[in-house]
Amino acid sequence: MVRLGRDVVVSTKKEKAEKEMSDRFRKLEQDAFDVIVVGAGTGGLTTAALLASRGKKVLVCDRHYVAGGNATTFRRPGYEFDVGVHYIGDCGPNGVIPRILRAANINDIEFIDMDHDAFDILKFPDFDFPVSNNLEVYRDRLVDLFPKEARGIDRYIKMLREAWQLTQLPNQPWWKAAKTAWKSRLAVRYLMSTLNTFLDTCTQDPKLRAVFGGNQIIYTQPPSRVAAMVHIMGTMHYMQGPCYPKGGGQIISDKLADVVEQQGGKILLRTTVNKILVKNGSAVGVEIQNRHLGTRTIHAPIVVSNADIKHTMLELLAPKDIKKRSRRKTEAYEMSPALGVVYLGLRSEVPKEELPRSNYVVFPEYDVEPLYESVRKGKRYKKPWTCITVASVKDPEQEKLAPEGIINVQLMTVAPSSPSSWGVSEEQFLSGQYRKNDSYLAAKAEMTEQMLTQAEVVFPNLREQIDYREACTPLTHRRYTNATEGTSYGLALTPSQFFIRRPDTRTEIKNFYLCGASTRAGHGIPGVMLSGLGAAACALPGDLVKEVMGPSNDIPKVTYSLPKDSTDPLPS
Repeated sequence: MVRLGRDVVVSTKKEKAEKEMSDRFRKLEQDAFDVIVVGAGTGGLTTAALLASRGKKVLVCDRHYVAGGNATTFRRPGYEFDVGVHYIGDCGPNGVIPRILRAANINDIEFIDMDHDAFDILKFPDFDFPVSNNLEVYRDRLVDLFPKEARGIDRYIKMLREAWQLTQLPNQPWWKAAKTAWKSRLAVRYLMSTLNTFLDTCTQDPKLRAVFGGNQIIYTQPPSRVAAMVHIMGTMHYMQGPCYPKGGGQIISDKLADVVEQQGGKILLRTTVNKILVKNGSAVGVEIQNRHLGTRTIHAPIVVSNADIKHTMLELLAPKDIKKRSRRKTEAYEMSPALGVVYLGLRSEVPKEELPRSNYVVFPEYDVEPLYESVRKGKRYKKPWTCITVASVKDPEQEKLAPEGIINVQLMTVAPSSPSSWGVSEEQFLSGQYRKNDSYLAAKAEMTEQMLTQAEVVFPNLREQIDYREACTPLTHRRYTNATEGTSYGLALTPSQFFIRRPDTRTEIKNFYLCGASTRAGHGIPGVMLSGLGAAACALPGDLVKEVMGPSNDIPKVTYSLPKDSTDPLPS
């Protein structure tokens, strides 16, 4: 039986009343709110929770049946799998994510440290490289492995340090910011370059370059195309302390959604937003479609979209409401490559307590360019790099992850996005018929086998140990999130779409704002939470960003009880 929304055991009149109030599917008691948020991904929920905790009545609408976007989990008998949160960084008391959570009055999420000495283990054809979050250790390991490349390695480490200094500029007075920028001239010089352009000044050794670019999973672009600062900032984000939220990504989503409801707001799921309504150049509300509520118009003086950028600008907004050049620019945007994922339950030969709290990335080849070129052409690559993450060791006390003696493992790699790449048509995808199509099933099985082959580098007897197996393609992700081309990362993270070349939170429409992975704040959990902070700041007087991220952050800490379980099965 598929369970939708929260699993609530009703035993008292009070609990019945609470269940009716928090019905996320069938009830909407009013047609006017202070703010409407389109999309219940992490960015949208962050915006909503920050505004709700500051007195705004917020409505959040989403077409999925669980709030959280990529930060959700799904179940199979005996298993619970995390959809998109595999590890995050900078979660110390003054880290980006804890600061934003505190600003929403959330202070009871625990972050579990991964192995700081080897949070990622890069496995190449003839050597392994454990990535430490200590820059000195990281540097020394590189020099030990590539002694002739010490000068280039030091230049790379200098870039890491300087780039991270640049993140402090918004919190500094102008004179100090100018001094910081002067001291970070190397980072400033390559601010809008590709990673390859910068690496060309460090080394020509293909193996060292492969190690430098070993964190492919966090931006899904080859060195020839990824913005150097995306790579550098992503690397430094995890150098601040890699960790995993206890309870998985869903815990973040549940906490944010709870704040909205506790403050009188509304989470409305399985609800399609048909239109964002604009009058006299200003956002005034949305038109929604819900199987229980029908078609309704909901009014609000402020609207925030956390939906896919192309869907928002080209479909939810009427052509007359935005400039022609804005539509042309949106149409031309390139999306990030999407992911294929295999979810596994493995009978472990080693107790999970003895396994390292590390991710693995298996590179069957040093050069990743052919893989990305193949994906751009809509073809699956026979030897894809494969990221392997073991949820059972990251969150060892979570009993829902897998049955006793079995570990919860996920494999990920980049994969082509178009339905034709998977042997089906766009019409078959839209109708849902593709899921039973023989060509699609064969293509998905082929992808699974290719990734299992790479995972055998880490788990040699893997195929004999499989207790459960399921695969998801970019078509799966597109079906649930409505993301263009099934991407998890929004706009492609190339120099032409980096920093000020990405969409701003503010738009040309008054009181209409954007958040999410395609905005200027960037992708990933920290990026979309920062985008949510930015959108909330636009809707409030004062300077919320400075209040939350500034050095004098004295946000009161309020502890809420744990949220009720809201995970649901996710078909492949």
